[in-house]
Amino acid sequence: MPGAPDIAWMSTEYDLIDENITITISWNMWWGENGDHWKLIENSNNIFESSLTSNSPNPQYDETEIILTSEGEYEYIVKLCNGIDDSEICNESNPIIITILGDSDEEEDDVNLIFNKNIVGYYTSWSIYARNYEITDIPVEKINIINYAFANINPSSGTILLGDPYADIDKFYPGDCWDNDCLRGNFHQLQILKENYSHLKTFISVGGWTWSTYFSDIAMTDESRTIFAESCVDFIVEYGFDGIDIDWEYPVEGGLEGNHNSSDDKENFTLLLQKIRELLDIQGENDENYYLLTIASTASPIYVENI
Repeated sequence: MPGAPDIAWMSTEYDLIDENITITISWNMWWGENGDHWKLIENSNNIFESSLTSNSPNPQYDETEIILTSEGEYEYIVKLCNGIDDSEICNESNPIIITILGDSDEEEDDVNLIFNKNIVGYYTSWSIYARNYEITDIPVEKINIINYAFANINPSSGTILLGDPYADIDKFYPGDCWDNDCLRGNFHQLQILKENYSHLKTFISVGGWTWSTYFSDIAMTDESRTIFAESCVDFIVEYGFDGIDIDWEYPVEGGLEGNHNSSDDKENFTLLLQKIRELLDIQGENDENYYLLTIASTASPIYVENI
């Protein structure tokens, strides 16, 4: 049986404009046996079918456009199939529901939310894969800061590094473009989210359990701290983040086997944060922004003793 296809993220509510609306439905299948054709099912009716190359070693994907002319709800399922007639075997995606609204259905979202304290949620880059949890699924009415996890550290240059370039800046969503200077992926989706919800701020989280290996190295000297801090500032300016979250697991001792540790980490951690704060303030003066700096911490006495 072919692998199960996944319908790519897309908006699920549209306003009916000029008597019709054109919507692109795309899908991919990353794990499993390839199919030799696929079908698009709309409200239990097969409305489109196309052949595929089944003997390719690459993941499969395709897309098609549909035109809707009336208000209502439309359920879509992608079926990935092999064989014909009685020997046909198909695997299907989870359904999506597209809602087409008329003028009478339009409602104003409450986007001017006010929080009297920071409510922070982490969004992981790998959420787009098996979990199929997209940026637009985040309940932004319940939080005012999103920490995007994670960025990595380049051990050669001592600078911040994209953790998952495909998820971060390359995955295509409806409305994205393919030009060289176009930002796509989760970072662009976060930018769109902030445009619609003015209370929301986004941080890039660096490190985490897996990628804390080189924190001790980049915190070791004033030169290495400056190089890393400068790269972090450049990173958040380029990708539209409002702050930096340092998730060093852990200074001095502990963490993943193979982490670089030093008895000087306690002092150097403070100096690293001081350098990042200094350069964030300089950047903030230049573009009239205030950039935030946080750390991911624990109440463990051992951890507290080492920071």
